[in-house]
Amino acid sequence: MDFITHLPKSFGHTVIWVTCDRLTKFVHFIALPTKFSAKALESRFSVEVFYLHGLPKFIIPDRDPLFLNNFWHDFFKQQGTTLKYNTSYHPEIDCQIEVVNWSLETYLLCLVGDHTCHWFKVLHLAEY
Repeated sequence: MDFITHLPKSFGHTVIWVTCDRLTKFVHFIALPTKFSAKALESRFSVEVFYLHGLPKFIIPDRDPLFLNNFWHDFFKQQGTTLKYNTSYHPEIDCQIEVVNWSLETYLLCLVGDHTCHWFKVLHLAEY
């Protein structure tokens, strides 16, 4: 899991939450407003990811403070999921999510051209 931030505002969204299933390599791109809470992420996770893949056995989030807080720790502990954090010496365990982020950014630029504030309209086309 990772976030692409500081995007041009597109229909109230400036962030993309990127999740990747390590087994199937299926990715989900979830548009978010600039300010969002851990509770909002839980809701979006349930609606956008959980219904397709079920609850993961483990999640490797980036070291974002949002994933380090007690809410996520308690939420996933209740579900039987382990959060496996990257260390400061190995920021990306296999760089998989970074490659996905780069590919998404490139793909969106191709789709929107000069109209960068329209990325929200085509985000669903980028999921694979």
